[in-house]
Amino acid sequence: MQLCFLPPSIWSRLPGRSTIYEGLVHAGVDPPWLPLSLEPESTLRSCLSLIPPIAVFLSSALLGPALRRSMTVTVLAVGALSVLLGVAQTYGGPNSPLRFYEVTNLSSPVGFFANRNHYSALSYCAAAFLGAWSIGWVRDRREGETVKLALAFLLYATFVFGVLSAGSRAGLFLALLGGLGLAAMALSEFEGFKTLVPVDRIAKGSRLLGVSLLATTALAALAATIWSDKVARIVEEVGAREPRVEIFRTTFRAASSYMPFGAGIGTFESVYQMFEDPQHITPELINRAHNDWLELWLEGGAPSLAVVVILSFGLFAAIGRVWRGAENGVCEFDQRLARASSIVVVLLAIHSLVDYPLRTTGLACVFALACGNLVGWRKVEAVRDLVAALDDRVISRPMRRPASREPLVASTDEKAAG
Repeated sequence: MQLCFLPPSIWSRLPGRSTIYEGLVHAGVDPPWLPLSLEPESTLRSCLSLIPPIAVFLSSALLGPALRRSMTVTVLAVGALSVLLGVAQTYGGPNSPLRFYEVTNLSSPVGFFANRNHYSALSYCAAAFLGAWSIGWVRDRREGETVKLALAFLLYATFVFGVLSAGSRAGLFLALLGGLGLAAMALSEFEGFKTLVPVDRIAKGSRLLGVSLLATTALAALAATIWSDKVARIVEEVGAREPRVEIFRTTFRAASSYMPFGAGIGTFESVYQMFEDPQHITPELINRAHNDWLELWLEGGAPSLAVVVILSFGLFAAIGRVWRGAENGVCEFDQRLARASSIVVVLLAIHSLVDYPLRTTGLACVFALACGNLVGWRKVEAVRDLVAALDDRVISRPMRRPASREPLVASTDEKAAG
């Protein structure tokens, strides 16, 4: 939609476009038809960058459990290699040839990324995926599982080291949150816990927790309204120490100016510079809002937020289904992998509030894989059964012979009889 060309009578009335229209008129140039995006080339590149995540999502959701497991193992392998690469980068120093980007965190390991936060994000995502295997090995306790458990412990130690060595505050917090998610996942797997705490009680506890969180949020909003001066003073103090607060404030002001359709996907860097306060300009490159959802609002406007809300409802519904209990006819490991994927989805969504992990192709593919696991963990078998039933009906159906027609030329016997 943002690449559709509009006549001057329409695009000139959109928020943020009047300056462009007036400049063309003052220059004596007839305003041409222009797309909704201020930078159509950047928007096109951003759309093309979605091809890998979309391909990963469709593959994970539609091509069966064997492929989902193989893709998840690939994430574990790449995550471990990324940590090893980060160790080599640390020993190589800031000028290490193993750092693949010019603009990067020179004093921290970054692995295959340019940002230490994304390096940390891949580590905690891989650790969450690993839970699908390790919890099953611990629960079953079959012969020969000792080697697998030792390998799982080594991988966990590798991923934890990756999170700690990155020095990312968000990464450390989310790694701890992911550990809590894996603990809940492990407890739900053991029969003793199910006997001790019935499923109905867990469901009631979840609803109570949700109501408590909503009530706490409402009280916090009311308190912020009553003591707005103190809240504003606290925000100013935090903003003085944390530059991202100023980035959020500027991005919010820019997004409000381009409501309701946004400035165009991929236009953040140039639009941000138009709204940046000269008193807060820093030597650092600000090419992202450090908040994926806020940046999406600036670039895509209200329609993009509506899409996010609809998809969020779908994902939360899928997460609720996968955590309800065992499904009949579904492999336990596939459901366990779907639960681990739900942890990955939640962690990356929270991380996107203070950074931009989903703007990198690698982590976007990891997020797409987790979403595909949530959507396809129990639907593929049903689709296969339906296709098999249709095949059986086609094969068992008798072939109908075409209706006989009178021959145009009489046969030899008919001629002899005549």
